[in-house]
Amino acid sequence: ETIAQAEPATGKMDWLGDLGTRVKIEGSPTGADGKIYFQNFRGDVFVVAAGDEFKLLRTIPMGDDGDDQLRSVIAASQGNLFIRTGSKLYCVGE
Repeated sequence: ETIAQAEPATGKMDWLGDLGTRVKIEGSPTGADGKIYFQNFRGDVFVVAAGDEFKLLRTIPMGDDGDDQLRSVIAASQGNLFIRTGSKLYCVGE
């Protein structure tokens, strides 16, 4: 899956990056704490630095066996991330 960051006012692309997966992403990205979070259909969570160039910070497998159609959006609140898979809801924070 390839992602891009563009300037909202002009649509000019700032960067284009490869997440290293061919599994579809349909949920909207979530921006929090200088990072962009995505989840693919299998529940893999991708953390990308929000900035002037593409930088994949981490890939975290969070899906369960049988997850292959996840479309949920990662929610951020009070320093925590809420990640829903097919059978669980995770709260990740410090």
